[in-house]
Amino acid sequence: MIIKVVEELKKHQSNNAEIVFVSGSFMPCLAPIANKLGVKHVLAIQLEEINGKLTGNILLPQTIGEGKAEAMNDFMRQHPGISLKSCYAYGDHESYLAMLLLVGNPIVVGDNVILTKTAFDKNWKILS
Repeated sequence: MIIKVVEELKKHQSNNAEIVFVSGSFMPCLAPIANKLGVKHVLAIQLEEINGKLTGNILLPQTIGEGKAEAMNDFMRQHPGISLKSCYAYGDHESYLAMLLLVGNPIVVGDNVILTKTAFDKNWKILS
């Protein structure tokens, strides 16, 4: 499945799309992946740091559940030339649902029961 997602990413990049990772994971984990795949924008959890150590406390804005949609809306306000209706979003867990509902091209990855049912009901693409 990872290969399919990377293939989709490469298709978007070949069409000069602006790629944005939106994840409930944290930046030190995602940055190497984004760098390897040539992704410039990452909307992810920012952790509190005190005296050079991460505390585990999540700073706002967070990118979990509804926070993903809020982060996308914030990003879009900073990039007014991009329309949500022309955006693609990929999600593999129900925590991505609010974000998937924002875009014109939502795509479910994997077999999460809630997302798969929503995809069938709304005629969304499913990568499995």
